[in-house]
Amino acid sequence: MKKFFTWLKILTKRQLANPFFLALLIILPLTALISDNFSSKDKNTGYIAGLYIDGESDDIFADTVVNNLVNANDSIRFVKFNNVEDMKEKIISEELICGYVIPHNIRKLLSGDDKEGSITSYMIPASTLQPAANEIVYAELIKMQGYSIIKDYMHSSGQFPDDKYIEEAFEYYEEYLTGNETIRIDYEEYGTDKIIDAKEISTGLVFPVRGIMSVLVFLAGLFGSVLYLKDKENGVFQTITKGYQNILRILYPFIPAFLFGMAMMVSVIASDNHKSVGTEIICMFCFILGITLFAVLLTLLTKKSRILSSCIPVILLCSLVFCPVFINLELYLPAVGYVQKLFVPYYYLIRFM
Repeated sequence: MKKFFTWLKILTKRQLANPFFLALLIILPLTALISDNFSSKDKNTGYIAGLYIDGESDDIFADTVVNNLVNANDSIRFVKFNNVEDMKEKIISEELICGYVIPHNIRKLLSGDDKEGSITSYMIPASTLQPAANEIVYAELIKMQGYSIIKDYMHSSGQFPDDKYIEEAFEYYEEYLTGNETIRIDYEEYGTDKIIDAKEISTGLVFPVRGIMSVLVFLAGLFGSVLYLKDKENGVFQTITKGYQNILRILYPFIPAFLFGMAMMVSVIASDNHKSVGTEIICMFCFILGITLFAVLLTLLTKKSRILSSCIPVILLCSLVFCPVFINLELYLPAVGYVQKLFVPYYYLIRFM
């Protein structure tokens, strides 16, 4: 047992003495934390649409619609322009996905019989996002028109004298719009099971921390096995019994995989992509054992460090492509599911899907 801990200490020190290895252990959690902060700060960037009110009126209906769209937290961000030509230039330069010219008397137009063509829209050719922006604009118009319909009805019905109950009716209408009676969509964050408020959803690019780092942990274990085969070829184990050589065959990939696995856990927790700490520990421990077993099997099959080294780039590339690191190809090509099962990161990542 003393010899075992001696080798464990030597191999751990050997890994940590490598400046590149040590730098990665420190840089990876910091990179994950920075990427998470950057993506959260970038929450208001993404797809932008323009709004312009044509003309001036005492009726604040158009201004209210535009201000509500600008202040909303939708998947498409709206920006108000004071000059329609400026908005057109932004659309031509593709800084905006589209733009809307809303007439100052839009409330009157919506109350009339001919509503078609009330709003003028500008878009870049072949824009696929304008329909989504249209729905958001229409939804706000319908919402605001509801207040006008309620008010007009209460005036014309003669059953609500002196506008006594208009404010109360508006409160009930607002409760209907924001309450559970209407359609409600709950968003669940992929891999963490956390429910997200729709207002907090970002349209920016999210860095796949868990996927990328799981492949790096896998890679660390494979290189540990390469190091074992090199030491064996160089005669380092000549004075060691066969039994201890088999133990070292396990320790060589286990130690770097364990160190990278701990760095990955810190990264996932720092970037707020984790489930419960207990789940993370259990899944990571099983992942490290799986990597160790896979690496040991490769050393038994290849037996030469040169052959194993040449296999690693292929294994790494296949892990990135077939495992659900960036995208789960199995959803589009079911046959890929059989290939995925050949790579250890798949079994780890699938647990968080």
